[in-house]
Amino acid sequence: MASFSRKTRIVGALVIAGVLVVGSVVVSGSGLSFLNPLTVNAASSQELLQSFATRDSDNDGLPDWEEQLYGLDPNNAHSFSPTMTDGEAVSKGLVKAKFMTQELASSTDATTTDPYPDAPTAAPGSLTEQFSQALLTQYLSQNPDGSAPSEADITSLAEQTMQTLAQNNEHQDPYSLAQIQGTGTGPLALETCAVNIEEVFGKHNSHAPEGELAYFSDAVNLHDKAALSKVAQIAGDYTNIAPALIQLKVPVEAENAHLEIANATSRLGADITDLSMMDSDPLRAYLGLAQYKIDTASLSKGIADLGSVFLAEKVSIQSGDPGYSIYTFATTLAQTPATPASTQN
Repeated sequence: MASFSRKTRIVGALVIAGVLVVGSVVVSGSGLSFLNPLTVNAASSQELLQSFATRDSDNDGLPDWEEQLYGLDPNNAHSFSPTMTDGEAVSKGLVKAKFMTQELASSTDATTTDPYPDAPTAAPGSLTEQFSQALLTQYLSQNPDGSAPSEADITSLAEQTMQTLAQNNEHQDPYSLAQIQGTGTGPLALETCAVNIEEVFGKHNSHAPEGELAYFSDAVNLHDKAALSKVAQIAGDYTNIAPALIQLKVPVEAENAHLEIANATSRLGADITDLSMMDSDPLRAYLGLAQYKIDTASLSKGIADLGSVFLAEKVSIQSGDPGYSIYTFATTLAQTPATPASTQN
C-alpha cells in the first residue's frame, strides 16, 4: 500500500475531526445530588470533553488519546526519537498508527517490530481502535490513489463514522413494563413505595465525597489516576441499583415512572463505566460523556413523574420519616418547570 506517511497524517486529522463532531452535540450536564449529598463542583460535560480532547501531557503537539493510536507515550515528548518531538514525527509521516503497521505487514512479507511496545495504546477491540480502523477503511475506499481529501470531506467522513459507531454502541433499556411487579394502589401503597426506593438507593450508595463528573474532571485536568477508580466505584452504585429497583413491588399508578427510573439508572451505570475507561479506551469515554447528559435528564424525568403521582394521590411523608428524601426530591422535581437545558438531547 502506497503513501503511508501521507495517509498517517490524514488519519490523525480525521480522528481529530471526529472528536470535534462529538463535542458539538454535548451540552452542559450536572451530577445527581440525590445519590451524592454534596454538590458536584465539576466542569460541565462540554468543558470536560474539550479538556479531554486537547489534553497534551508532554506538550509535544499530540493529544494524549491520539498518542494511544500511534503507540506513543503521552508522558514523553520524545518517545519515538530523541531528536524530534512525537508530534513532529507524526506530522512528517515517520510514525504509523499501530493498526496501519499491522495492515502493511499483512499486505507484504515484511516483518515489523514495534519500537515502543510498552507505551500506552488503544486496547484491542476498543471503540478507539474500531473508530480509527473504520476511518482508515472509509478513507482508502474513497481515496484509493492516496489523494488528500478536502476539509469538508474530512468532516463528513469523520461524522459518518462517529454516528455509526455511536449508534452501534448505544446503551439499550434492559427492562420492559412486563417486568414491573405492580401491586396495590393509593396513598399508603405509594408511601411504602417511596420507602422501598429510598432503601435501595441508600443500600447501593458508596457515599463518595464527590460526584462522578468531579472525579472525571480530576482525571482529565489534574491527571489523577486514582480518580478513575472512584468513577468506576460510582458506576457500580448505579449498576447495582437498577436490578434492585426492578425487584420492588410498586403501586399500579407508579409503574411507568418506576420503569423510567430503573432503565435510566441502568444506562447511567453504563455511561459512567465508559468514563472510567478513559485511559484504555478514550473514545468510549467520549461517547459515555455525551450520553451521560441524556440519561441524567431521563432519570430526572422518571423521578419527576413519580413525584407527579405522589402529588396526584395526595401522598404526604413528613420530615424524618422513612421515604421522606425520595418523596421530597420527586415532588420538588415534579413542580420544577423544565428548562431547555434539561430537556435538550
